Amino acid sequence: ILKCVDTRLRDSYGWSPRGVFQTIRDARVACAGYTRMSLECPTSAGFEVFCGSESMMNAAPTLAVQECEGLPSNPNIHGGSNLHCVGPYFLTEDSMLYALGGANRGAVYRVDPSILKCVDTRLRDSYGWSPRGVFQTIRDARVACAGYTRMSLECPTSAGFEVFCGSESMMNAAPTLAVQECEGLPSNPNIHGGSNLHCVGPYFLTEDSMLYALGGANRGAVYRVDPSILKCVDT
Repeated sequence: ILKCVDTRLRDSYGWSPRGVFQTIRDARVACAGYTRMSLECPTSAGFEVFCGSESMMNAAPTLAVQECEGLPSNPNIHGGSNLHCVGPYFLTEDSMLYALGGANRGAVYRVDPSILKCVDTRLRDSYGWSPRGVFQTIRDARVACAGYTRMSLECPTSAGFEVFCGSESMMNAAPTLAVQECEGLPSNPNIHGGSNLHCVGPYFLTEDSMLYALGGANRGAVYRVDPSILKCVDT
């Protein structure tokens, strides 16, 4: 969870309602094209899902995380109660524990939990990135980038997506873009006039219960090659 927020004014922030779901996987698919999702009001039927950008979610006042974990106490929100949102307040999925919010208490998460950033790849050759070709699975992309710490995915088409490998410093040399640029929503007019050219998608891939953004035309979605290790240290 990124944070717990007061969602009473969510409509004014521009959040997009998606309905009631029972799995995080389905919630992420429903919010494809957005960077953030808010989960709230869990009942036996499921939990409500709302999608938005980071700035949309940041517009909502932050609450104590416990408010999204079945322990409401803020008297200004429904008198400190969860009304009909009776839980369960947690869901375990793919070995991860997710808080599901409460009555106008939104548990905010990234839609794509693994993307590090979206970058402008027009000068990738000068940064020393190594091209690996076109692939159709994240697993194969990671194998192709073995020996590197970062990989960039871009230009998805029906044939697959392009993969480039590099170090953290190589990827950091590329200018950072809004994450939406790597999710099929190009808008930066300096990159191909705000278009994705022939990179027509699909812009997302679900693999091993994870949703991956696949970039666009000179828009690279950067991931760790090894998604679990943070660093190696002298012990």
